[in-house]
Amino acid sequence: MIDEDWLKSLRFESLQGVQVTGLVATGSTHVVLDALTPEGEHVVLKTYRHALGFHIKEIPPFITAKKEYDVGRVNEKLRRLIGRDDLDDMTAEYDRLYSSITRLVQEIGVPGAVLRSAMQGLLDDEMLFLLKTPGMRRRLQHWATMREEARDSTDLILIVNGPNFPMTIPRVQLIAWARKTLREIEELPPPANLAPESLTSNPLYVWGAAVMDGFFTDDELPAVADYIEQHFGRLPARDDIFPLLNQCTAIAELMTFYLKESEVARFVKLCAACGLHFQPRSRPHVEDAEDTSDDDDGNESDASPSRPSGTSWWQRMRRRWSGS
Repeated sequence: MIDEDWLKSLRFESLQGVQVTGLVATGSTHVVLDALTPEGEHVVLKTYRHALGFHIKEIPPFITAKKEYDVGRVNEKLRRLIGRDDLDDMTAEYDRLYSSITRLVQEIGVPGAVLRSAMQGLLDDEMLFLLKTPGMRRRLQHWATMREEARDSTDLILIVNGPNFPMTIPRVQLIAWARKTLREIEELPPPANLAPESLTSNPLYVWGAAVMDGFFTDDELPAVADYIEQHFGRLPARDDIFPLLNQCTAIAELMTFYLKESEVARFVKLCAACGLHFQPRSRPHVEDAEDTSDDDDGNESDASPSRPSGTSWWQRMRRRWSGS
């Protein structure tokens, strides 16, 4: 939940001398802030609401002219997110990953999604793992428990699943599909040594959300690793090291295979700083590894423009924020 009162109180310098002066509105996909240009012109700045900073009351790094966050303060806020099953809804990269897999399942079914992951070179257990995580269950339960009666004709056909991988589907059909999919996922065999139910308690999953949303420079990662070790133990020495490592590997490989561009390299670097070293498999050259109908960057165009290959998401967001 985004604290709108906090957003209304924001006063900071954004890019190119633009001064943010508060909140205009929040929506299901965007946050819109009031601002003044150096020439005194009133403007509004719109950006993606799936930015972790908005949810932990820290100004997202991609919209500021200078560093506004404190490493220790952010670490404390992240520790409070351990065990939350909605972290995937707070941050762009996880939201994109879950939305991508959700639409894939809606298009080809649960067995089809598992089979396709194997055909593309992923381990079967990695797709099973994501399907059985609390985040996926929460998303499907939201639709499965919706009211079936439409309020009016505009309520009959719904556009759901966010701006990156939208699904246009009749209300009754969406509810029936979500219920059926929940049952099918429940019947899937448990993925070996991945413990999907414990993903939200994996500190690297939580801190990974932050590093992929622009928090923590490379120079700050040792301090982050020290904090994680202080509060969660030395990860390579923990009794549950194999589920921890396998979860991180699965998240990284799923992002590599199912998102055309991502900040997965930052996630891998965080894991290495904490003593968990791995390298995700390379993404195969297949047309449908991510989006079979619309380009991912095109779907994200309201939040940010197209970017050259290799440019990070939050750098792209900075360009959007600055109006370039």
